[in-house]
Amino acid sequence: LNLADLATQGGLHFPADRDPARSVALIEAGPDLADTPGGGVATTDDLGEFDWSYTATGSAAGCEFHLPRGKLVGGSGAVNGSIWLRGVPEDFERWAWMVGSAWSWTSILSGYRALERDPVGDRAVHGDDGPFPIYRHPRESWIATQAAFHAA
Repeated sequence: LNLADLATQGGLHFPADRDPARSVALIEAGPDLADTPGGGVATTDDLGEFDWSYTATGSAAGCEFHLPRGKLVGGSGAVNGSIWLRGVPEDFERWAWMVGSAWSWTSILSGYRALERDPVGDRAVHGDDGPFPIYRHPRESWIATQAAFHAA
């Protein structure tokens, strides 16, 4: 039984006929940031004291890189990130052609703008007061694989 996996998946579950004389204690390093607005950190670069500071290499010939691992309630599951990707306008226009104008880029764009809190995006196409914070890593901070992917 891997308690860490169960804890990050939303709780510990045991059979109903388990021995009521037994109990389970889940001990994790660090605080519980669940009630902190925004989760407490914006990027894995901001983890500071909540990170075990591990490093790894992608291959024997690869360079060493930071491997964020959470030192707080929820462990590494608490520091998993997400990315914000929009569909491309051409796809929406193709869908609109097939199913109707409600799926056109112009129609969908207002929804994207309403969701975004993007401090640097062009206001004509990016929102700045929505519920989802948007963070863009400066190009000078990209690692080689990120730069290569963008160039391709």
